[in-house]
Amino acid sequence: MDIPLNPLEQVKALLGEHYENYVVAVVHPEENELEFAYDNQYACVGIVASMSMIMNDMNSADHLDWEDEAEDVDYYNE
Repeated sequence: MDIPLNPLEQVKALLGEHYENYVVAVVHPEENELEFAYDNQYACVGIVASMSMIMNDMNSADHLDWEDEAEDVDYYNE
């Protein structure tokens, strides 16, 4: 009998089959908790550092265009 995996375990299993190194970070909105998974601690540090530099470059170059949206819009029931 197979034990069902939680969503993060499913992602880890899928990424582990197709990629040599990965980092996954998720936030539980109800608890405001960060949960993350990685397959190699050294690759994790490199991936996170690279993503941080990319995001800093994007923010400094004004690549992100934020639009204010009405808070009462229900995208799931349109």
